[in-house]
Amino acid sequence: MTQTRQDYRAQRLPQGPTLHKGKLTLAATLAAAAITGIGGHAVVQADTTAPTPAPADQTQPTTTATATSATPVEQAQAAVTTAQAQATTATQAQAAAQAKADSATAAETKAAQTVTAGEAQAQAAAQTVKAAQASVATAQADVTAAQSAAEHATPADQAAAAQAVTEATAAVAAKTAAQTKAQSTVDADAGTVQTAKTAVTTATQAQAEAKAQAATADAAVAAAAKKTDTGKALTALNNAKAAEAKAQAVVDQAQAAVAAATKASDNAATAQAKAALTTAQQALTKATANLTAAKAAVKTAQTGVTTAQQALDQATAALTAAKRQSSTKSGVKVTVTATLKKAVTKYIQDTQAQASVKTRVADMNAINQAFGGDSANGHLTLAYTGNTANDKKVFKISRDYNDTLKQLNSAEITELVQTLAGAINEIRTQFGIIDKVGAVKVNQDTIALAKAVNAAAVKGGDITDTLDHLAKTSGVDENLIIQQVVSDDQDVGIADWSVTQHTMTFKEVKERALMAFVFNQVYSVGADIYADRTATVENDTTFLPGKQILGIANYQLASIAANGVHDAFFGAWDTFFGADPATMEAYRMIFVPDTAASFGNAANFDRTVITTPGLTSGAKVDTTKQAAAVATATAQLTAAKAALTQAKAAQTAAQTGVTTATAAVAQKKVTQLTAGSKANAAALAAAQKTLAKAQDALKKAQAATAKAQTAYTNSLKSQSEQAAALKQAQATAAAAQAALKQATSTLTSAKQALTAALAKQKADTTALTAAKAAVAKARAALVAAQKQAALLADVPAAQASALAALAAAKTELAAAQTAYDQATAKLAALKQSLTAAKTTAHTAKAALAEATAATAAAQTRLAAAKTKLAKLTHTESLEDNVARQQHALAGKPAAGTATHAVAVAHPGKLTAVAAGAADKAGVTAVNPVIAAAPTATTTATGAAKAAGRDLPQTGEATRAAALLSVTGVAALLSLFGLTGWRKRREY
Repeated sequence: MTQTRQDYRAQRLPQGPTLHKGKLTLAATLAAAAITGIGGHAVVQADTTAPTPAPADQTQPTTTATATSATPVEQAQAAVTTAQAQATTATQAQAAAQAKADSATAAETKAAQTVTAGEAQAQAAAQTVKAAQASVATAQADVTAAQSAAEHATPADQAAAAQAVTEATAAVAAKTAAQTKAQSTVDADAGTVQTAKTAVTTATQAQAEAKAQAATADAAVAAAAKKTDTGKALTALNNAKAAEAKAQAVVDQAQAAVAAATKASDNAATAQAKAALTTAQQALTKATANLTAAKAAVKTAQTGVTTAQQALDQATAALTAAKRQSSTKSGVKVTVTATLKKAVTKYIQDTQAQASVKTRVADMNAINQAFGGDSANGHLTLAYTGNTANDKKVFKISRDYNDTLKQLNSAEITELVQTLAGAINEIRTQFGIIDKVGAVKVNQDTIALAKAVNAAAVKGGDITDTLDHLAKTSGVDENLIIQQVVSDDQDVGIADWSVTQHTMTFKEVKERALMAFVFNQVYSVGADIYADRTATVENDTTFLPGKQILGIANYQLASIAANGVHDAFFGAWDTFFGADPATMEAYRMIFVPDTAASFGNAANFDRTVITTPGLTSGAKVDTTKQAAAVATATAQLTAAKAALTQAKAAQTAAQTGVTTATAAVAQKKVTQLTAGSKANAAALAAAQKTLAKAQDALKKAQAATAKAQTAYTNSLKSQSEQAAALKQAQATAAAAQAALKQATSTLTSAKQALTAALAKQKADTTALTAAKAAVAKARAALVAAQKQAALLADVPAAQASALAALAAAKTELAAAQTAYDQATAKLAALKQSLTAAKTTAHTAKAALAEATAATAAAQTRLAAAKTKLAKLTHTESLEDNVARQQHALAGKPAAGTATHAVAVAHPGKLTAVAAGAADKAGVTAVNPVIAAAPTATTTATGAAKAAGRDLPQTGEATRAAALLSVTGVAALLSLFGLTGWRKRREY
C-alpha cells in the first residue's frame, strides 16, 4: 500500500486557533463582498452622497484621508506602510552591500591565490637558476680537465690510461665478487639467528612447563607426606585433649564459684522476695504459652483468609464466564497450550501492574518461546466448525482466491465479519483472558469505519483531513482512529496464491480468511523479527492486528485500566470486498471500546449490535448457581477476615501479657538481689560472667578435640596405600625435577647458540658493509679511469665538447636568471594588487555591517508600527471603524457589475467566487445573491428597505442601526452581534 507509516498524532498537534480564524475569514469574506458593492453600487450612511467612483482602469486604488479626519487606525496603517517602505529600502541596500562585499571578498581571495601562484613560480625560477649555476660549474670543470689532458696526450699516457681502465675494471669485478660472497654469508646468518631464536622460545616454554610440573609434583609429595604423618596427628590430638581438660577444670571451678555466690545471695534474700520472683516467672511462662498459641491462631486465620480469597476469585471468574456464555457458538474451534496461555496472561498482568519495559520485553520473549520459536508447531490452532446456510455457496475462481472476495454481497461480508469476531472471542476464551480484556461485538457503523479507514490508507498521502471527517461523521474519537491507522502490518490479507481449483465454497473462503486475518496475526505477536523488542512492547505500530485480537495493545489495556473490563465494537474490511478497484489487497480491523472515552460525539454512532457468534445476544443466561457461589465465597471471606482480625487482636493482647510478665520478672529479680547484700549480688553476677566465659572456652576446646580426633583417625586409615602414594609422588617429583634440569640446560644452550649466531651475524654484516664500500670505491675509480682514457684518446674533440657544453650551460643560466627576475617583478606587482583587494574588501564589509544594522533598525520600527496598529485595531470604536470603511470606499472605483456568492471549496474553508464561476469551479453557492440598490446615492431608509429581506436586525438602538446600514458592517453584526463587535477577541 502507498500509505506511509507516520504518526498522525504529530500532524494533529494544535497549529493555532484555526476554528476562530475560519470564523473571521467567513465574516471578512461576507463583509468584503458587501462593502465592495451590491450590484456595483456603494451603500453609505443616511443623507450622505457616495464619492464619485474613480476611473475603471485604476485597479489598485489607495485610501486617503487628511490628518484631521484620519482615524487612529488609519494613521497607524500609514505608519506601517512608511515603516514597511523603509524596511524594504534598507533590505535592498543590505542586499546591494552584501553583493559588493561578496564580490570584494571573492576578488581578495582570487588575488591571494594569484600571489600564492606567483610565489611558487618565483621559487621554481630560483631553483632553476641554482641548477643552471651547478651545470656551469660542472662544465667549467670538464673544460679544465680537457685542457689538462691536452698537456699529457702522449702515446705512453694513452697506454697508461688504457691500462688503468683495465686494472680498474678487474678491481670492480673482484670487489663485486667479494660483496656477493659477503651478502650470501649475511643471508645465511639471518636463517641461523632465526633458528636460534625459535630454539630459545621453545626451550623457554619447555622450562616453564617443567617448572609447573615440578611445583605440582612437590605439592603432591607434601600432601602425601602429611597424610602419612600419624605421629603429628596424634600429638595434635593429645594437645587438644589436654586443652579440653584444662577448660573443663576452669568451668568446674567457675560453677563452684557461682554456686557459692548463689548460696550467699539466697541466704541474704528474704523468703518473700524469692516467692514473688517464682510467681512472676510462672506468670511469664503462662503468658509466653498464650502468645505462642495466639500466633498460631493468627497464622491459621491468615491461611483461612487466603483460601477464602482464592475461592472468591474462582467463583467470580466462573460467574463472569457464565455471564458471557451463549447458546450461539462461535463456529471456530481454538486450541492453545498452557505455556502460551501463561505467557500471554503474564504479559497482561505485568502491563496492568505498570511493570518496567525490561520486564515486558522478557514477557514478549516468553510468548515467542511459547509459540515454539520460529514456527507455530500446533501451539495454537484454529478450525472453522460453523454451518450456516451460505457455507455451501460456490464461487467461481478465475485468477486467485481473492476473486471470491469480489463476489461477496453485503450480507455475506457481514457474515464473514461475524465469523472473524466469533474467532476473536473464542481465542480470548481459550486463552483464559476474556474476563480480563472483554469480548468483541459486530457493529455496522464499525464495519463502515473500517471500510473508510482502509480506503484512506490505500490511497496514501496526507490523510489528516480524511481522519477529521471520519471522526466527525462516525462520532468516534479521532485519536482512537489514528491509533489503528499507524499499524506496520495491516496491508496483507489473503495472498494472491496460484490456484489449482476453479471453485470455492463460502466455508472455504471463511477458512482462508481466518488463517490470514486472525491466526497469522496472533502468531506474528510472538514472531522473532526484531532483535530488540523494546519497540514491540512500547509502540502499537508493531504487530498491532495480533495485539488487538488478543486485546493486549497498549491503547486497549490503557482503556481497561481507566474504564474497567468492557466489550468492544468490531468491524473489518478488505479492499477486494465488493470488487474494489484497488490493485493490491489491504485489509483493516477496527476495534472501538464500548466506553464514553471512545467517542467525540456519541450521538453520531449507531450502537446497534449485529448478532455475534460466541457472544451473548440478549438472551438471559442463568447464572444463579454461580452468583450463589460468589455470595457464599464472599461471606466466607468476610468471616475469615473477621476471624483474622479477632486472632490478631488476641495476639496483640498476648504480646502485651508477655511484655508485662517479662517486666515483672525483671523487677522481681532486682528486688531479690537488693533484698540481700549488694556485695553478694555483685559477686554472683561476676561469678556468672566468669562461668559463661569458661563454658564458651570449653565448647571451643571440645570442638578442637573433635577435629584433632578426626584428623588422627584419618591418618590411621590405609597406611600402606598412603605410603605407596607418597613414594609414587616422590618418584614423580624426582622425574619432574630431572625434566626441569634438562629443560634449563637446553634453554641455556639455546641462549648461548643464539648469542653466538647474533655475534657472527653482526661481524658478517660489518664485512658486507665494508665490501659494499670497496665496490663503490672501485666503480668510482673505473669511471675516473674511463673518463681520463676518453680524454686522452681524442683531446681536440673533448676540448671542443667541453667548451660547447660550457657555453650552453652559461646560456641556460642567463635565461634562468632572466626568468627569475621576471617572476620576482611579477610577484611584487601581485602583492600590491592583493593589498588593494584587501582594502576594498574591508571597506565593503564595513558598508555591509552598516547596512545590516540599518535593516535591523528598520525591521524593529516596522514591528513596533505593526504592534501599534494591532493594538489600535483591537480597541477601535464602532464610529471609527465606520469612518474608516467610508474612507476606504471614497478611494475605490466602482465595483464591477458581476454579483458574488460565497462557496464551500473545502471542509472548514470558505472561498468567495464570482456567481457565474461557481458552477465552473465545481462548488455550490451557499448564500443567495442580494438585489442591488438602483443608485449610487442611497439613504439609510432606502438601504434598509432594499436589504431588509436578507439582513437580520441586531436589536440595537436606532442610531446604531443607522450607523450599521453599511451592508458589510451589517453582515459582520449578523454573525457576531454588537457585543461580539465591541468585545471581539484578537486571534
